[in-house]
Amino acid sequence: MPIRHMVVPAAGNGDDLCDKPGMLPNELLAVGRRPALSLLSREIIAGGFAATILVTSSDRKMLEDYIDVPGTDTELEAGSEAGRVGQGAGPEHRFFYVRQHGCPGVVQAILETSYLVGHEPFGVAMGDTVIWSGADRGGLLRRMVAAFEARQPIMVAAVGPVQDDASPREQVLTRANEADGHADITDILIGPTGVNSSVARVTVGRYVMAPAALPYLSALASDNSPTVSLADVMRAMAADGQRVMAVGTLDTERAYDLSSPEGYARAFSELSERDVNGIGASEGLN
Repeated sequence: MPIRHMVVPAAGNGDDLCDKPGMLPNELLAVGRRPALSLLSREIIAGGFAATILVTSSDRKMLEDYIDVPGTDTELEAGSEAGRVGQGAGPEHRFFYVRQHGCPGVVQAILETSYLVGHEPFGVAMGDTVIWSGADRGGLLRRMVAAFEARQPIMVAAVGPVQDDASPREQVLTRANEADGHADITDILIGPTGVNSSVARVTVGRYVMAPAALPYLSALASDNSPTVSLADVMRAMAADGQRVMAVGTLDTERAYDLSSPEGYARAFSELSERDVNGIGASEGLN
């Protein structure tokens, strides 16, 4: 069964760089000549997904407005519906938004989309993480989907090397049985400090989940805590003997975490330089 839906949690968890009413959310911060959400939409489309479900909140209406405007992205034409779910229609891709209610946090955000995803596997992409992959836009997502389809784990997480500007929210994953860039996740820690980087990776905001993951999300969401993370979900799955896999980034790929000042500064500097030098078109920035 093809994996059609990509969920983008963007309702806000208090980690915006400008965490004030009316300020830009991380997903709309400029990276090069485009906002992060624009780059993400292109990555998702290139990754082969048929629809994006953006999870917003009442104080993040500017995200809904962004996808409603005709011509915002070349791949996405406009249109919206009144009501709780908005839609943007494109020639080969659908863009929906749904508002998160109740408890904040990424786990609850994903659960808000369960009635749209149905009983199908789905992807999750953090809107404030930009993946630069050179000319192979969407390559990481395609490798994750291939690993999921070939090995049938309950969850696949994309991981990369520990960076100097790593955010404390990033999870460190120790790995075993690594082959062909894939590995089973054997342990999950919070924060990169003190971990041997030769045997550890951090999550880079891209996931693929089986429908069987939803009960784990629901169980942890019942704690009604916004601090419950996908690391907690993976830990619960592994404790039950479920197979959780990691797919690593390539040497030619780089993940930028826009939730930290250092991460955003690096993303803006490095990717803007590629744009200015006229190499963005060949390296996935345009």
